[in-house]
Amino acid sequence: MKTRITTIILALLALATGAQAEDYGIEIAGVEVTSDNKDNLASIDGVSVGTGGRIYYSPSKSTLYLRNVSIYKSGKIGIYNESCPNL
Repeated sequence: MKTRITTIILALLALATGAQAEDYGIEIAGVEVTSDNKDNLASIDGVSVGTGGRIYYSPSKSTLYLRNVSIYKSGKIGIYNESCPNL
């Protein structure tokens, strides 16, 4: 019984840690870029995408793609690279 409870606890811990988004060390208008939002950065408050524009982050290439994008949020830095190497 004790082994079964330990197994269940370990499985729950694995699920909880596996559900966390990866943080890439970049902020857009004060919002962390993560594995959850890297393809939808246009939804961040303060980001405006014009006609034909796009904004997303490619972790495999360490590249932040911006085309026809304005970033402004009062009191926030537009793009802040805290710890993303080669960006």
